[in-house]
Amino acid sequence: MPEKTRAPAPKRSFSDLLLTLGRPLLRISLFLYLREVRDGVYPRDLPVRTLAGSRTLTLLFFGDITVSGHGVLSYGLTVEARTSDFVAAATDRGVHWDVVSAADLTMAQVAGRSTLDAQGVDVVLLLMGIPDVLLITRSEQWARDLRCVVAAVKREAGEDARVVVAGIPPMSDFRPIPSPLRGLIDKQVHRLNEASRAVAESDDSVVYLPFPIERVSEMYIQQQFSWRTMHALWARSLADAVVARLP
Repeated sequence: MPEKTRAPAPKRSFSDLLLTLGRPLLRISLFLYLREVRDGVYPRDLPVRTLAGSRTLTLLFFGDITVSGHGVLSYGLTVEARTSDFVAAATDRGVHWDVVSAADLTMAQVAGRSTLDAQGVDVVLLLMGIPDVLLITRSEQWARDLRCVVAAVKREAGEDARVVVAGIPPMSDFRPIPSPLRGLIDKQVHRLNEASRAVAESDDSVVYLPFPIERVSEMYIQQQFSWRTMHALWARSLADAVVARLP
C-alpha cells in the first residue's frame, strides 16, 4: 500500500509567533495590572443607578476596570453614570442601569454565564478587553464569544435590544511599557477591535464604537490628564451610540 503522506502543518504568521513568544511577558503584565487595579482609587460613596423620568430606559454594562470607577472618588463620575446622564438629557427620559464588573472579566466569562440578567434591558454595553489582551485571546475566539453574548441578549431582552461594543483603549499609553512589549499589546488590541468591528458589520443589532481618543498620550498635551476627563469623554461617545440606535 502506498505510504500516506501527512498534510503539512499550517504556517504560522510572524505576528502569531511574536505573540506566542511574548505570552510569558504579557502574563507578567496581567499580574502587575491586577495588583495595580487592586490598589487603585475607587468611588467611596453609595452608587445611584436610577435617573427619574418617564418611559425609563434600562442599560446594562459589562466591563473590567472600565466600569468599576477606577480613578474617581464618586460613582457619579464613572463612565456608566455619565453615559446615563447624557442619555437622559438627550432623550428626556428616565434611565436605570446595572453593572457587572470585575478586574479580570473576559468576554469568554460573559459568554459562559447561564444568564446575563438582561430581561427588560434596552441596551447592553460591553466595555471589555484588557484581560483578553494580556491573556492573548485569539480574535476568532473573541468573535465567537461576542456572538454568543449577542445571542443571549436577544434571547433574554428581545430582538429589539441593542449591543454596543466599546473599542479596547490604547493600553500601552496608560503606563510605561518596554518597546517590544508595547508592540505586542498594540497588535493584540488592534486584532480584537477588528474582530468586534466585523461582528458589528454582520449584525444590525450590534454597534462597534472605537475608543474616542486615538492616543491617550495626546491628552497630556492638550489638557491635564485625569480619569474624570477620560470617563466623561468615553461616556459621551457611548451615549451618542445608545441614543442613535434606540428604536
